[in-house]
Amino acid sequence: MKKEDFYTVPKANAGIKLPLLKEDGSDSGQWLLVRGTDSDAFRKSSFESSQAVSKLPEDMDDWERSRAIDEVILNDLVALVAGWSFKEACTPDAVREFLKNAPQIAAAIDQVAADRTKFYGAKPAK
Repeated sequence: MKKEDFYTVPKANAGIKLPLLKEDGSDSGQWLLVRGTDSDAFRKSSFESSQAVSKLPEDMDDWERSRAIDEVILNDLVALVAGWSFKEACTPDAVREFLKNAPQIAAAIDQVAADRTKFYGAKPAK
């Protein structure tokens, strides 16, 4: 093995296809291209999120703080989506709207992106 065989960043940047399932668990034919948490985009978003949370006012009430943190988490999830199969352009705003309205997909992205084994031996997505 070469040392490059252990690199996860290039594979995390390239992303993997996450099939989107219907309510009954069958494949819908749609997919998202999901980056890994080792990706440059996610690491940048995570840094910006940490900064945003640290700047929240001390006197912010719990509900508002919770909503602000939810937005920070959503920003990180949006950064993980590199593409999709929908006809609509895959823009950060479109991804944000999709994930806000499909929390089950947001949860799936979070789970898959954090699983390095999904990216470690992954072939580049096409």
